[in-house]
Amino acid sequence: MQGKHTWEAINITLRDDINNNISKLVGGQVQKQMNHFEQTSAVAGSRYKFGTKLEILDGTSNTELEQWDLEGCFLQNVDYSDGDYAVSEPVQVILTLKYDNAIHTAPGDTIFPFAVNTPGGDLT
Repeated sequence: MQGKHTWEAINITLRDDINNNISKLVGGQVQKQMNHFEQTSAVAGSRYKFGTKLEILDGTSNTELEQWDLEGCFLQNVDYSDGDYAVSEPVQVILTLKYDNAIHTAPGDTIFPFAVNTPGGDLT
């Protein structure tokens, strides 16, 4: 294996609702990761890391085409956008999400759908 594999961060854009529930949830997660008032953070990642499930839908009948399960997620950056009262667009919350591992599945797949166990024990 050449080098160590790394997962790139992903950006997720959410629209906040009229009760600011999205902002409250995101703010709670940020507070778990770093208490800015007391300048403290969790001793271990298990106290603030979370899992995320992303489903890719076909766009017509909500049929799932593929799924990504992200493990060990944490927020690297949060952008609450402008919050301009002069416009009627909803407030967007843009999250930059880092994660430790990702598992990809699609309907009917197994973990290694194209792998064949050879006599030498290698998966090809």
